[in-house]
Amino acid sequence: MPVTSEQITTGDEPTALNTASEHGLTLHIENVSGSAHTVDLGGSTVVAGEGYGLAQNEKLTVHLKAADVLYAINRSQYDDADINVIVT
Repeated sequence: MPVTSEQITTGDEPTALNTASEHGLTLHIENVSGSAHTVDLGGSTVVAGEGYGLAQNEKLTVHLKAADVLYAINRSQYDDADINVIVT
């Protein structure tokens, strides 16, 4: 699988950070929001304030199994958050 990268914007609804794959994936994630936004990571039903919190400028590497999709949601109701994602 080729390496891909993109910046994803998430708001108050869960946003997929990857598409399902037949094989496992590794996601390298960085919260690059311009203000102090924390995003929550989790499954498709992740709720703001209840997922794995990723603060502004924090980085995380996640290894996903086949068919898994990781979602993000912004904790702030008023602004969007930007997340850089590299998929390998």
